[in-house]
Amino acid sequence: MLKTSDYGLKRPSFQLDPELDAEIFVGREDVKKRLEDRLKRAIATGTSLHTVIYGDYGSGKTHTLNYVYKFLHKQKLDVIPIFVRSPRITTKSDPSDLYSSIIDAISMTEIFDLFVKIYDSVQDKIKDVPDLFRRVDILRSQIGNRDLAFVIYRYVTTRPAEDFLVVKWLSGEKLSAREKATLNVISDNSDPFNAAQTLVTLFRLFNKFAKKYVLLMLDEMEALLIVDRRKILEFQEFLRILVDEPKNVGVLIAFTTRMGLEDASDIFKPTSPVGSRIGYPQNYIWLKEFNELELTKNFVKELIKALRDEKTDVEKLVKKYQSMTTETLTMDFYPFTEEAIEVMFDMSTQSGQVKPLLPRDIQKALTDALGDAMIQDKPFVDSEIMTRIMSTS
Repeated sequence: MLKTSDYGLKRPSFQLDPELDAEIFVGREDVKKRLEDRLKRAIATGTSLHTVIYGDYGSGKTHTLNYVYKFLHKQKLDVIPIFVRSPRITTKSDPSDLYSSIIDAISMTEIFDLFVKIYDSVQDKIKDVPDLFRRVDILRSQIGNRDLAFVIYRYVTTRPAEDFLVVKWLSGEKLSAREKATLNVISDNSDPFNAAQTLVTLFRLFNKFAKKYVLLMLDEMEALLIVDRRKILEFQEFLRILVDEPKNVGVLIAFTTRMGLEDASDIFKPTSPVGSRIGYPQNYIWLKEFNELELTKNFVKELIKALRDEKTDVEKLVKKYQSMTTETLTMDFYPFTEEAIEVMFDMSTQSGQVKPLLPRDIQKALTDALGDAMIQDKPFVDSEIMTRIMSTS
């Protein structure tokens, strides 16, 4: 049986893992450039960046967010990326569940380091002030949030005695009256409005004291479609507060939809309080299906290039095997013939086909077809193999 290296590839699978293959972003150069340019511009100017990314299952939404996450690290930009991969949202959820998912995506060490920095910034001013409330008032002047000021004070001055209670408050769990009294807080973050204010304040503080832009990435937000309608307005208000931030905060929201925005949650419709603040259409990115042959070919070509073994002399392989087939072998598409790619497109978009051709479908078809060629000891994938794969998929 032929090996992967015989085809000039690093591996036999064309299927991309959203996390492990995050650096590979192919077939959508316009989306890639648009996101990269907007991110760099927003971070450089300290302006907000709110964007909706939507498309069908397998269109690459999660991969896009993972690419952004990887891009930020690779560019070494002064950003705190908060990636909520799968928010804990059920039919009975309220915004405190989404808040909790966001807090879980932030390192507690990062939050506690921030608390210490904030306290240290006013320590000289409060060390000689005997009254507790006056001390916290000085801290509050730097924070702008009464309850958070008390939480920071309790955390720094009682470590580690109140650590668990501080984490419980931060995580959005409901506190008893006694626990609130211990922290000197009026409310906890099980209250949706309070949770949104706490989150926004934390984002501002990361910018002020850690000198970092905050980018919140929310994936799988189609989950809001199952939420009790009585809670939807609360979620809308929670998200509105987040996207209302005018500077140093970005929110990327991704969700699945089969019919554009028609079957999306009302929260993300262009005229909603959230959608109108994000801005349609300029800040909405639709990951459309590959409904043209040239788009499909471009995706395949870039994917093969990304997985090509650089040590391989592809030109030599093409010349060697061209005489074995009447179909067209090229350096761009080897080990696939151009006719094989055309068959994949034609059979996917033929009349009566309900599902559009998306990145996930292409990756699977290429992988299965290569697997067939390997077990046949055939050094290329032609239209015959691809037809068989597409007929049984």
